[in-house]
Amino acid sequence: MIPSDLRDEEGNGQWAPLIDWPLIGIHAMVLPTGQVLSYGTDENGMQGGQFVYALYDYRTGDSQLLEQTTETDLFCSNMGFDSYLSVTLAIGGDEEPLGYRANGVSDVNVFDHSNNSIRSSPEGTMEGGRWYPTIVALGNGDLLALGGRADHVRGRGGNTDVEIYRSGVGWTKLDAIEPPIFDSGKWWYPSTFLRSDGTALMIEGTSRSGGADMYLIDTSGDGAMTHVGVLPFSIGIHQPSIMYRTDKALMMDVQGDLWTVDFSDAVPVFEEVVQLGAPRRDSDFTLLADGRVVLNGGARNRNVLEEADTTLVIFDPETNTVTEVEDEDLARMYHSSSVLLPDGTFASIGGGAPGPLVNTNAQIWAPDYLFAPDGSLAARQETELQGVDVKAGGRFMMYVEDTSDLSQITALRAGASTHSKDSNSRFLDLSFEVVDANSVEVILPDNPNVIIPGTWMVFAFDNSGVPSEAQMLDVVPGLAVATDDPGSYSFGSSTYMLGTAGLTWHEAVAEAESLGGRMVEINSPEENAFISETFFRDNPIWLGLTDEATEGVFLNTDSSVPDYANWMQDFETNRDANHNYVIMTNEVGEWRASRVGPAVAYFDRDGRPQRADNMSVIEFENTRELIAQTGEVSVRNSTGDEWFSVQFDSSMDNPIVVVSPLTYVGRHPATVSLRNVSETGFEMQVSEWDYLDGRHARETVSWMAVEQGVHVLDDGAVIEAGSSRVTTRQRHVELNGEYEGLSPVVIAQVATSDHESVVTDRLANIDADGFDIRLQEQESNRNGHPPETVHWISFMEGNHNAFSAFSDERGISHHETDIDLTRSIDRTHVFADLQSDLGRNTSVLRVTERDEDSVTMFLQEEQSLDSEMLHGRETLGWLTVDDMIFV
Repeated sequence: MIPSDLRDEEGNGQWAPLIDWPLIGIHAMVLPTGQVLSYGTDENGMQGGQFVYALYDYRTGDSQLLEQTTETDLFCSNMGFDSYLSVTLAIGGDEEPLGYRANGVSDVNVFDHSNNSIRSSPEGTMEGGRWYPTIVALGNGDLLALGGRADHVRGRGGNTDVEIYRSGVGWTKLDAIEPPIFDSGKWWYPSTFLRSDGTALMIEGTSRSGGADMYLIDTSGDGAMTHVGVLPFSIGIHQPSIMYRTDKALMMDVQGDLWTVDFSDAVPVFEEVVQLGAPRRDSDFTLLADGRVVLNGGARNRNVLEEADTTLVIFDPETNTVTEVEDEDLARMYHSSSVLLPDGTFASIGGGAPGPLVNTNAQIWAPDYLFAPDGSLAARQETELQGVDVKAGGRFMMYVEDTSDLSQITALRAGASTHSKDSNSRFLDLSFEVVDANSVEVILPDNPNVIIPGTWMVFAFDNSGVPSEAQMLDVVPGLAVATDDPGSYSFGSSTYMLGTAGLTWHEAVAEAESLGGRMVEINSPEENAFISETFFRDNPIWLGLTDEATEGVFLNTDSSVPDYANWMQDFETNRDANHNYVIMTNEVGEWRASRVGPAVAYFDRDGRPQRADNMSVIEFENTRELIAQTGEVSVRNSTGDEWFSVQFDSSMDNPIVVVSPLTYVGRHPATVSLRNVSETGFEMQVSEWDYLDGRHARETVSWMAVEQGVHVLDDGAVIEAGSSRVTTRQRHVELNGEYEGLSPVVIAQVATSDHESVVTDRLANIDADGFDIRLQEQESNRNGHPPETVHWISFMEGNHNAFSAFSDERGISHHETDIDLTRSIDRTHVFADLQSDLGRNTSVLRVTERDEDSVTMFLQEEQSLDSEMLHGRETLGWLTVDDMIFV
């Protein structure tokens, strides 16, 4: 927490007063919540991590001391982040054979920041013990573990296994890797960095006489290790290292000299850039929000207080120079740690156990970029993120106070520091595009080995170089690509389409049946090749086979015997009693048995274990007619007149198209315009009202196309679709369907843009016989609007097999309102429209939040005539609907 009265009179940053810490923070990690997790000793600073751990909140300056209940001594372990489950893993640690600390343990423990609890990992332990290990995050979300001491033989006993952790699967030894014996301390937290090509550069932990060996580790398949040279300088087990740019690291040699390492090519290139003049053993490197590197702590010789160096040194990668700044109050030597906090400050933590000082304390340093020219704390832009779970290559919205006062957006992976090492830190300068006065769209690199999965801190710098407080961004495994849904295809006497991703086998069967189809049942080599070539996209595909009835006897979902099988080699029979369901596991169409879960481990064509959400393919007999289809698009308006083309999955004879309310990414009032609706698709635009500049942030919107006419579904539910030419004067539309005397839910959409002014529709007086409808322009336009074609779809109220539709007379206003979706059947898309026309001011629905159980909306007025945006309650109609509807 930065004291409000902190001043920087010399313009080089300022230390805040010492603060108490609940223990000696030998290990420190910034969590997705922004809090700092630390452990390593008890509350008195006595060595041992089996009793307590601590949390520090930078916002309040408060700390908590919590009980460690797993019985693992986490002393000198290491931490990594499971980006699939969003939990922290603590791997390894120490046991005490006959009171002698030196045996590594294979324990793996999980810290869950959602409830601040710690537990043993349900995926089990590593194969061997690790004390002082290294853990590296990989671009696919896996974790690489190597090094550490396995037994108590002094000077030797290094763990020579290289292991991979896969979320939900556990630990796998890379059998093809046989590293040299980690002896004489070479197993001690070996510096290891993930390269942009996905391999890892590993440097042995020590080489007092020079020549530490370097290796490239390939984690694909059974793994491979290649010797790529030796260091041109000597290192010890207490020298710091850090990755400060993509494919670049900073290291210190035993003399205290700083070296850069460029490992963009297979053979690393080294350059000595700074001579500090004296060793600084047990010092720490930490990245700052602007990409500079802080060096603090250490001593000429280990834990000699009289030789401690308290000077803070800043390394600038742009110039390869250093600047000495303020001294901290206490020596930070062995067992100290340091992290960058989300407010842009730097926390120097711990030291001791053993040591001449028992540093159950920390000190916060505020860098120079946080101060104004007069030495006071600078004003900072307020920011907010929209879309905080993204993949490599993805985009997200950031809101700022003023985009004209925005110079740079940076991202730093949340730190995890111990024993002078942090293998997963990195700094990125992010590209962004200005959307409007208060929002930008930020673009992530498309290489997951660069923007590795995990928690990142995103800073926005103003034109004076002052950063905002960081927003926490969760980068999830995978690569963001345009939606690659092949739509529906015919083969033989059936039509096929993709189901919802990430369902269990039983959920996928239920979804297929609810749509009038079945989970795909493959009956020939030709059909198998068609399914794999058309639908396989690196995700396993559920097949309609199970041996639930009789172990080892796989039958179709209707209990019939399959006519064809294409088992993967060595998977001809069910090898596990719990593997009762079948997936297509690779792009050549091979099958294997699997557990029931929504995501499984599988093997790609190279034999490498993978993990991904399961897909399903739904098969329909060609005796049914498609009458409705839906989709979801992400669309922006960067020019003010940008249109987006949407293609139907299957062509339609006379489609009627409506869309869902816009999300609330861009804050300016806006609606959706359509044009050029045809048999194959339509064009869509996010349209701001005429008084605005038209440029708008990327929004997400669902669309639905229904064949014109009255449709009675298998369960008797009615869907009626039509179009009307409408002006700003209200007109009546008659309905022809039989709605059992109930008022239907009507969703309408202006489907042409024949005239310049932006318009929306307003419904009123809905009953079983018909409804009224009119157009609305922005309030300042008083001259009316020429006719436009409005598409409308009417749904029978209630829960039905293909959709659920309800009207809520409690209504919705300018206040956010939660719509309870639990009364409906869980479906992919949510649509809504006003069913009344009580407030005369122009307004549209916007969606602020959506989860499985609810959607949050509000009514947004525009401000062309006046600034007020208050709107009284209107009746709301909403529905959830399947991806496709057949009759």
